[in-house]
Amino acid sequence: MANPTFSKLITSLNPKKMNASSRNGIKIDRIVIHHNAMTDADKAMNIWIAGGPANTSAHYEVTPTEIIGCVGEQYAAWHAGGIGQADPPKMANPNQRSIGIENVNSTGAPEWLVDPRTVQNCARLVADICTRYQIPLDRQHILAHREVTNTACPGGLDVDEVVRLARIGFKNKKADNHE
Repeated sequence: MANPTFSKLITSLNPKKMNASSRNGIKIDRIVIHHNAMTDADKAMNIWIAGGPANTSAHYEVTPTEIIGCVGEQYAAWHAGGIGQADPPKMANPNQRSIGIENVNSTGAPEWLVDPRTVQNCARLVADICTRYQIPLDRQHILAHREVTNTACPGGLDVDEVVRLARIGFKNKKADNHE
């Protein structure tokens, strides 16, 4: 997929071709927060390779030290699920209308915790995406994967905390731009 669009916050690009499709002209108005359900970001991203057995992907992978671009924002990553009859989505066109952010776990099951530095990086990315797409920075627009489809994702990651931190970062950035 040519000329992918990513946040300027990315620290690197994953060079592998990931599962993605057209947004079919649908406007981006949501962000869906995920956890990898594993503690190795590279293994998680290798599952998203185009044609792989998982049939999944995400726009970003976030770790304590990195924000990795995976699928360009202009494309629909296959992250929100809920497309089958056994698991209908709780909103229309979840993949086409949202940006998916995966976060590496710091612990495994059953807690699936996420390092506070990863949460902070995720919040920075959320604030940036909301600014660029004029998405309200609230819990109606920043969703846990389990709010979109029947899943336990994002595990132990607190999406309310992501939104709280993103709001702080957004306010600080706004104040910096007015000085």
